Amino acid sequence: MTGGRADRGELRPGLGQHLRHRHDHGHLLADQRGRNTGTASFTVRDTTAPTITVPANITANATMPTGAVVTYSASASDVVDGPTAASCAPASGSTLAVGTITVTCSRTDLAGNTGTASFTVTVKGVGQQLTDLQAKVQTSRWNRPRGRTCRTLRRRWARATPLRSVTS
Repeated sequence: MTGGRADRGELRPGLGQHLRHRHDHGHLLADQRGRNTGTASFTVRDTTAPTITVPANITANATMPTGAVVTYSASASDVVDGPTAASCAPASGSTLAVGTITVTCSRTDLAGNTGTASFTVTVKGVGQQLTDLQAKVQTSRWNRPRGRTCRTLRRRWARATPLRSVTS
């Protein structure tokens, strides 16, 4: 709360008095000149859960037989407690198995309100990676009718003069 105007009857907390959340308060109120004008008691209750920010869904290629190490970051922000870290399960940097898994991130503020958000991580196995590669090759510019086709490249390759090995 910031200062008001004494001539309009608005009051502000006395000097050195700050609003703290989740507590009963008794404040000395003062006008702009710092003169005591009264007291007030009130209780502030935080009932708003933190807002969790997670990444978009992630797709990763398996880099080992057990899956892939996937890293990501998630954050939380609370109207009273401010920005904080969110905890996620499974944790960032974990080895995730081939397939799709839902990662859930959450944060509980000091008032006990819990916010959650989730996203998916898809880890592609060798078969999916090869299928993706094959699709890329089939749709590449070398396989389009207006460009050089694979048949044309094969004919040129067959007519090419083989390189002779150089021996010293």
